[in-house]
Amino acid sequence: MSKLQRYIVAAVITAVVVFLVWYFSNVVTYILIAAVLAIIGKPLTDLLTGLHLGRSKIRIPKAVAALLTLIVIWLVVVGLFWLFVPILFQKLNQFSSLNISQIVASFQGPLVSLEHMIEKVFSIPDNEFSLADAIAGQIRPLLNINLINNLLSSIVGTIGSLLIAIFSISFITFFFLKDDELFLSMLKAPFPERVH
Repeated sequence: MSKLQRYIVAAVITAVVVFLVWYFSNVVTYILIAAVLAIIGKPLTDLLTGLHLGRSKIRIPKAVAALLTLIVIWLVVVGLFWLFVPILFQKLNQFSSLNISQIVASFQGPLVSLEHMIEKVFSIPDNEFSLADAIAGQIRPLLNINLINNLLSSIVGTIGSLLIAIFSISFITFFFLKDDELFLSMLKAPFPERVH
């Protein structure tokens, strides 16, 4: 095979691999997240497999250690979620209950003086321009309760795909923790044995 043919074959293989990674980007993302979680959990798995049960020489099996490590990882994730999500929803609730007219009224004095200055600089008649109305008109759509409700409903709508992602990542992470060489074997699989 000539040098040009080898370059063409390598370019075609690279293009196919890039297309497959793009096409299966969700699966690739799950695998990468699982690999990171497995790297984080590996020290705990190794510690658990090194422990003896009681005074006997029986050790904890690797599968049980991997399962316990996975449970610990998800307990930490759920704990962080439980810690920060209520704060986020409380802030969103406070944000949605803001009274725009009251906020604008509190700035009424400075706004009136700024409005008079703009009217003088740009020669605008007194009745044609209201800075307070212009600001309220720009802010009101941003704080619309329907917008926040739509955001919350879209969050609820993604829970199904999130559950699938959590299950997939947990499943893959378990096997990465159970078999240390699995991720490396997956990376080596597309290449011939002489390249390893």
